[in-house]
Amino acid sequence: MPARHYTFQIRHLLTVSALAFSSWIFVFASSGKTHNSAITLATADSASVRFLMGMAPSEKSMISVPMAYCSKSLQLQKTVWQAFLSMHDAAAKSGVKLTIISGMRDFTHQMGIWNGKYSKLAAKGITGEAAVRNILKYSSMPGTSRHHWGTDMDLNSLEPGFFLSGDGLKMLTWMRLNAGEFGFCEVYSPRSTGRTTGYEPEPWHWSYMPLAKQYLQQYKDKIGYNIIQGDPSMKKVSGILYANKVRIKEDFIQGINECQ
Repeated sequence: MPARHYTFQIRHLLTVSALAFSSWIFVFASSGKTHNSAITLATADSASVRFLMGMAPSEKSMISVPMAYCSKSLQLQKTVWQAFLSMHDAAAKSGVKLTIISGMRDFTHQMGIWNGKYSKLAAKGITGEAAVRNILKYSSMPGTSRHHWGTDMDLNSLEPGFFLSGDGLKMLTWMRLNAGEFGFCEVYSPRSTGRTTGYEPEPWHWSYMPLAKQYLQQYKDKIGYNIIQGDPSMKKVSGILYANKVRIKEDFIQGINECQ
């Protein structure tokens, strides 16, 4: 946590543009962050390839999030939900409301999002690699999404502009200063923080790293392009033949901020 003597600096920086402040507060909050032992000792059991690709979410213990905390019916892993609840209550004491708008998404759900976007682009004459790269700005190819694991969530809004002022900026500032205490990380951080590959910045996307970091390592170890492009279910994904060419594994699955 930042020392109290930085208060003046933060107040001063609030006078600059919202975007500049937003990027600065990310760097400030991400350095020297510590977590309590209960969080850092969280352990992810070995996961199957099908779980990691969203094809067998029931392999892990998912729970339904109470509707008072989300915008629609959704699920998370139990450990992730418990950490979020603690963070939610702490944020509320500071006048910040956290609402989960997306949680675990299985392969079929993600494929519906992906193929739907591909079809809309195809109707405009955009197909192949160009379509895949366009979709990858903000959406994961099914079988490669962190949302498959029940460790990641989207909060409050999917509109980048929401986080530049008012309640959105207040929420983002609080999260960047405090989320690490509860194990959460802004994995798709601003480009200004040094993350040069992968998806565009997503200030709404937060990942429970004590589990997600371990699943990512398992994904890297167990899943190659022979599976990403060769699995029968993956062959139903529009544009899947371009997964290797766009470096889906190296630049997108691994192209994250780890909040170390």
